[in-house]
Amino acid sequence: MKVFKEQGPQLIGLGLLVGILSGLAAVFYRWLIGFIQDGFFGGVENPFTAVVLAPGWRRILMPALGGLLVGLAAKFLLKKEGASHGVPDVMEAMQFGKPLPKRVILLRALTSALTIGSGGSSGREGPIAHIGATVGSVVSGLLKKKGELAKTIISCGAAGGIAATFNAPITGAIFALEIFHGDVAVRHFTPIVISSVIATVVSNALLQEVSGFPALTSGAFNFHLKSAWEIPIYMAMALLIAGACMLFMVCLERFEEGFSRLKMPSFLKPMLGGFLLALIAYYFPQLHGFSNYPTVNAVFEGQYLWYFIAALGILKMVATSLTLGSGGTGGVFAPCLFIGAMIGNTFGYGAHRLFPESTATAGSYALVGMGALMAGVTGAPLTSVILIFELSGKYSIVLPLMITCAISTILVQIVMKGSVFTRPLIKKGVFYGERRNVLRRKRVREILRADFLSVTPQTRLRELLALLPNSKQYAYPVLGPDGGLVGIVSLQDFQAVVFEEEVADVVVVGDIMTREVLTVTPENTLEEALLKIGDENIEYLPVLDGGESRKVLGLVSRRDILSCYNREIRESVEASSPI
Repeated sequence: MKVFKEQGPQLIGLGLLVGILSGLAAVFYRWLIGFIQDGFFGGVENPFTAVVLAPGWRRILMPALGGLLVGLAAKFLLKKEGASHGVPDVMEAMQFGKPLPKRVILLRALTSALTIGSGGSSGREGPIAHIGATVGSVVSGLLKKKGELAKTIISCGAAGGIAATFNAPITGAIFALEIFHGDVAVRHFTPIVISSVIATVVSNALLQEVSGFPALTSGAFNFHLKSAWEIPIYMAMALLIAGACMLFMVCLERFEEGFSRLKMPSFLKPMLGGFLLALIAYYFPQLHGFSNYPTVNAVFEGQYLWYFIAALGILKMVATSLTLGSGGTGGVFAPCLFIGAMIGNTFGYGAHRLFPESTATAGSYALVGMGALMAGVTGAPLTSVILIFELSGKYSIVLPLMITCAISTILVQIVMKGSVFTRPLIKKGVFYGERRNVLRRKRVREILRADFLSVTPQTRLRELLALLPNSKQYAYPVLGPDGGLVGIVSLQDFQAVVFEEEVADVVVVGDIMTREVLTVTPENTLEEALLKIGDENIEYLPVLDGGESRKVLGLVSRRDILSCYNREIRESVEASSPI
């Protein structure tokens, strides 16, 4: 039996290689965003300042122009790949063992950089996770790695991209393990951690002079848990954050559905989304994607009033939904942190006014809110806790952070039945990490039996019985004069008369066949075929070409489907056997 077995040095080498490449990809991507920002809004060091100082016509037209360029790139360059969903795309590819297209590395970088650089309200973390994963996919393809090892290499790339972008190596590793693998087995953990660390080293070395790196630079991080009485207050905030998570997720989905129904060319929809966003951001420039972290830092430093902060939290949901729903490219990590900070700060302001002696300042709640909202939306509470800790360096806030992240995640999962990453997959019939996906990704055409025996309505019972000794079929398609399917005859149909010798030459297939026949096409999934078989408790389904002729291309049986399923599961288990 072939068993997955890779030596430690090879895993270390793969982690090093992918870490270097994903770190370089992150550096290039950040440079590309900055370059495009300069082109749209001028070469001011602080992008937020550049937008505020830009003339009104530029602030309105640039996001729309960026959306148009994204739409044209999606139509003429990405073509069938279409708009990126970032992490869900990677999860789907890993679920079905498909490589990520090499061309996506540059094209995804270009479209997401155009979206963010022109003012779109999205984050850079999702795209760089996708780009890093594609780097890992290319490496695994070049080295001819398959199965679980290929998935681990892809995860190394995603971890490296996240780590380099946030300057948070632990977060990058935990994100890849929590989202893509769901466990911390040594065979996954070792190369992913190495890749995450190396990517962070590379980005630190090349980006240390870049303004705004790391993301949170506020000097106001004096946040802490003031007393044990605050825990119930944080738990109450978790309920509010969970509601905000659900609202944000629903908003994203409704805007995407709304834009998909618009009667206009698809490549113009990102332009419309950019224009509508620009109208809102004209009065609230903090909503632009490149203003995410500067605005959060400003909130920590107390630069805005509480009601303005609350408005920013709500408007950010709308702005991000406009950008991503219309076809813009980007991630939800940064918007989640932004919204969480705004809502947490607003809640903390109220709590501190009510209980000034037993609660910390609003900034502590803003920091915890960032993690809780990200945890609920992404379904990754451990990643969220580690990220906030790495960004702030405040261990004293970990206790309320852990409990709010846990409550938020549980409530969102109960109500929404998934995260922002898994819900798009569920709608496509993909349940990440579940074995029933084997039946969803396999098509009938892959296992149908084309060498089948058939009969006609005029075939006598004796002739039919003569076929049985040399055939493994237990059901026979009945074909009409034009070769089309008119029925099916099985052992169940003629078992009542099979022992009556005197009728063997009198009874014909047309007398006993089943005329209402369940059928499938080559493009039906094995799950769909198995459900039909189970509903009627039959063994075989004729496979038709789908045309009016009802031509039979072959047969698919319950046994064939289950054999395929068992084979796929066995190969998966063998590939994932521990080192």
